Amino acid sequence: MALCRCFWIIAGALLAVALGGCRGKASAPDKAGVLRVGMDLSYPPFEMQNPAGQPDGVSVKLAEALAAKLGRPLQIVPMDFSGLIPALKTGNIDLILSSMTATDERRQSIDFSKPYAFTGLALLVGKDSDIQSIDDLKKPGRTLSAKAGTTGETWAIRHLPDAKRVVFESQTACVLEVAQGRADAFIYDQLSIYQYAKENPTTTRGLLKPFVEESWAIGVAKGQDGLRDQVNGFLDDFRAQDGFAKLGARYLKDEMKFLEAEGIPFILREGPLTAPMNRRQQIANVLIAISLAALVGWLCTTVFALLGKQTDWSKAWEYRETLWRGWWVTLGISCAALVGSLFFGLLFLFGQRSSLVVVRWTCRAFLEFVRDTPLLVHLLFGYFVIFAPLISRPLSEQGFDDKWIIGVLLLSVFEGAYLGEILRGGVESIPRTQWESARAVGFSPFQVYRYVIFPQALRRVLPAMAGLFVSLIKDSSLLNVIGVAEYFYNTRNFISRSYAGLEAYIPLALGYLILTLPVAWLSHWLEKRFRHET
Repeated sequence: MALCRCFWIIAGALLAVALGGCRGKASAPDKAGVLRVGMDLSYPPFEMQNPAGQPDGVSVKLAEALAAKLGRPLQIVPMDFSGLIPALKTGNIDLILSSMTATDERRQSIDFSKPYAFTGLALLVGKDSDIQSIDDLKKPGRTLSAKAGTTGETWAIRHLPDAKRVVFESQTACVLEVAQGRADAFIYDQLSIYQYAKENPTTTRGLLKPFVEESWAIGVAKGQDGLRDQVNGFLDDFRAQDGFAKLGARYLKDEMKFLEAEGIPFILREGPLTAPMNRRQQIANVLIAISLAALVGWLCTTVFALLGKQTDWSKAWEYRETLWRGWWVTLGISCAALVGSLFFGLLFLFGQRSSLVVVRWTCRAFLEFVRDTPLLVHLLFGYFVIFAPLISRPLSEQGFDDKWIIGVLLLSVFEGAYLGEILRGGVESIPRTQWESARAVGFSPFQVYRYVIFPQALRRVLPAMAGLFVSLIKDSSLLNVIGVAEYFYNTRNFISRSYAGLEAYIPLALGYLILTLPVAWLSHWLEKRFRHET
């Protein structure tokens, strides 16, 4: 019973994340109740504790002013930064006010207020380093230090793929890597870089001009539009009353003077440095897009005109119904096998994580057998030796297409074995601290999987899963060896009857392209949808 319960928890959580369903709706805040504001009190001078152990800093004073404006008692809820978004989504807190960057990825999970601060990524380098800008880090052989889960690490992964990255849980360790010469640079936010360079003047220096701009905002749960409007109104009033200037003078006096001397705008300013795109730039971008579209159209027209001189497309038109019917069969096989592979993938994932040695080793042995033998052998052996003698006649007598059902089953098992390995790798890549932190916040087992484990695991395995599903669609063409009348099977019959060449191969290629491209596009969308930053 415990094993079955564990499986259904995993299956339900993965299905909920993949379909975007079961979104945790935060409970509506009680207007007359306590305003619970979550923040990580480890980022002075914005979020910290004073000598008496009480919350203090820019964000704390901002939260106090917000609660007073709304007429609600304030409760600061300290927690680890990685637990803030899950806590907001499950209704354990009402707002996030913790120097959180309002990224597009986070906007997929929660809403944000208007920005209240504008900062950016800067560099901490060695005192005698030859690095003068971010471009110098693109040279081969560079080593970067980054704090795990920060926008600095994310930016380095995307834009500096050739650099060696050393990732730590603590920013102090990242600074030591640079100070002791083991790393060329540390990518972090502007004010922190200023502080670290000030604390280590003999070994480091800060390149404080941001090369990427970011904005901080207050996190609000999805569906809480009324609360978000109240927060936006407060920010407008607070800025109009010079509230941010007073906070800066109280907590960031030295930073304000230094940035002003360097000609760098202060973090609590009115708006971003980068000016919005003017009309001339917009028109230029539209003209470039039109020119590229015209060029692609001209190339396609020229290629098909040349092909038209060698081909007789009337043959393809004559057999259009046969080709169309085969394409729809391939689409049905692909959709059914995709669902089936998800089911078997979860079974193999569950089996390999089972506490029973027999179950674990049985799954491992089967996976090794699948990976070491080609799909063609599985189809021939599975259909003609195993399934056809047992269930082919009963299916046919009930009016079902036995070849179609058996082919989908064999394809699902084969691809599900690979999918189970992909999912297992993603789940086991999540550090144990994530599981323990989620339980410490009070999450149920389902919530741990739904809000913590699977969003991170799926983000890591989505490219591999997309590649597997594309291969599944293409591998469906092998079902012709057991007599399934799918797209490739019907195209081959068309060629044998009409001796067609390009008239058959071009529609065949385009047909599979139409089937696989949506999977690639969906994969890119899901990567953006579930790219949660910690």
